Amino acid sequence: VRNAEYVVCVACMLSGGVLWAYIIGSLCSIISNSDPVESKFESSTDLLNTMMRESGLARGKRLGYREYLREAKAYETMLHFREVASQFSPQLRGELLLHVSQAWTKSVFYLRDAPERGIMELAEVLDLSFFARKEELQQHCNCLRIVERGTVASAGRILTRGDAFNMDFIVCNVLWRRFPRTMS
Repeated sequence: VRNAEYVVCVACMLSGGVLWAYIIGSLCSIISNSDPVESKFESSTDLLNTMMRESGLARGKRLGYREYLREAKAYETMLHFREVASQFSPQLRGELLLHVSQAWTKSVFYLRDAPERGIMELAEVLDLSFFARKEELQQHCNCLRIVERGTVASAGRILTRGDAFNMDFIVCNVLWRRFPRTMS
């Protein structure tokens, strides 16, 4: 066996090792970046766990914060959806948002016969909000509210996905109203 054969063998082994490391690194990168919402959730959860551990937060209270982050993933997904939808032309964006908003437009009586273009524009300017379990929505009673996920108790009714409340927000006095509370 000559020295040249050793050099060729070592060079082949080194290049094979580098290639293998590059392939494994690329696969890990693809897998970790496949879902930006999941990546944000995992990093937020890690940061929250570290903060709660270092601050000495009681173990019983930690569950509520983790649950909030877990439920916030659906909210983050909707924000990403709106970001993607904003890249479309006004007509395509409107049609997409109209399709997504079909469930709640039926529960708002004054939108049932509204023109599609009006609902498209309304769906485009809606603000998304996310609330913790059993959070009182007192500061949010001056506008129309639509339940996208979870349940809300409002005026003696339990509202679920697609239901709307505060439909009379234009003519109602906030001082006379009972404030809704999220249930889940």
